[in-house]
Amino acid sequence: MPLGNIAKQIAQQAIGNQVKEVLAGPETQAPGNIPAGHEAENISGVILAELQAMQRAAKENEELVILLHNGIETLRVLEVFVPSPDVIVLAGLDAEKNVTRVVSSATALQLTCKVRKLEPEAKATAVRFLLPKPKAK
Repeated sequence: MPLGNIAKQIAQQAIGNQVKEVLAGPETQAPGNIPAGHEAENISGVILAELQAMQRAAKENEELVILLHNGIETLRVLEVFVPSPDVIVLAGLDAEKNVTRVVSSATALQLTCKVRKLEPEAKATAVRFLLPKPKAK
């Protein structure tokens, strides 16, 4: 098993429970207040899970490219931060290589994702996924 796969597995196990806790949604929603069959959907959690799954599925000679088209600008997303279930913060580079951040409602976010083949000897640029630190109890 390649060393990269082992590192990915260790990282997934280390942050797996933390990801579930953070993306579970607001704790103020009592289960009895949600009508049967209409559970509140955590949009940012779904988006984050899809992006991570696409990145994990990329082969060794491929990389996931996430783009945000915002008016006339296109941002290559290099970092995804989920501070709350309703907000996503994206950081990356614009066409002029300026560091750019976009704060968006999870429901309004539209991303273009593609898997790109790498040139021989090139290394993939992995997208970083960040979660807030859990609150002390």
